[in-house]
Amino acid sequence: MTTFNVENVLAKPSMKEVFTVFDFETTGLDYMENQVVEVAAIRTDLTQELGRMHMYVKLHEGKKLPDFLIDNTDLREHMLTNGVHELQMMIVLQSFIGNSTLVAHYLPFDAAYLSKFGIRHESFLCTRSIERFLNPTESASLDPTAKRRGVKLEGAHRAMNDIEATIGVLKSQLKEIEERRIPRAHISNMIIDSEERPNKFSPTYAKVKTPKEIELSGKRVKVRDKNSRFHNEKGTITEAYLQGVVKENKGLKIDGYDGDRILVIQMDNGLGSAVLNENLVKYNGGYKA
Repeated sequence: MTTFNVENVLAKPSMKEVFTVFDFETTGLDYMENQVVEVAAIRTDLTQELGRMHMYVKLHEGKKLPDFLIDNTDLREHMLTNGVHELQMMIVLQSFIGNSTLVAHYLPFDAAYLSKFGIRHESFLCTRSIERFLNPTESASLDPTAKRRGVKLEGAHRAMNDIEATIGVLKSQLKEIEERRIPRAHISNMIIDSEERPNKFSPTYAKVKTPKEIELSGKRVKVRDKNSRFHNEKGTITEAYLQGVVKENKGLKIDGYDGDRILVIQMDNGLGSAVLNENLVKYNGGYKA
């Protein structure tokens, strides 16, 4: 049985953007109380595979595999006996990721486990958030998302199967984004907080969006910051997001985040764009965010 496998790493170096798509299987949802038991990752430029890794992780002393994993996957405790220690796995994974763009389906969950070991990646994509952004009325879970996009998903809740499906989903999403002329910057590092699965962890560098931030796109504002070169100039919001950490999720209220609302504004009269804190602008027409 293979418990430690890293193969074909960058066998064919690519000049294109490289993505590392990864997935953890864990003993529970609370990252502070639980651990990773399986990891799979694939490096790809979406035209060719550049490497893959798979590891089982030893259970911490006194820990047992929970019933939900036994009932929904073929993972068993004897498979983890010869696994690596969780810290060792994280070190190998961090090296495998390198400077690629990190990808996961619902990245906040997996990133929370990375954060326990001080791993904070600057560039990432969350395919669940992208799906929520593109199809806000549909379920953004991996299985229905894969079905809508014609991607085959076999053996859900096993790490390698999930990421192979996630790669197919990502290809389809990026194609749609290009066809709809949505700026890539709008989905980079984007986390959409939704009632379907409220966000419990905000990765460093995340741009968190609730329905309110999405609604702000297209609103008109006037800059009131006297220290800005755009003082008294008007413009249109092209993107809005929350920048900060989750302190308590209270049903999508802004006070669930310890941070600020940031506005990306396309200024009138060819003045370019500005990135400003919301408290430095005034909404036209009496609108209140």
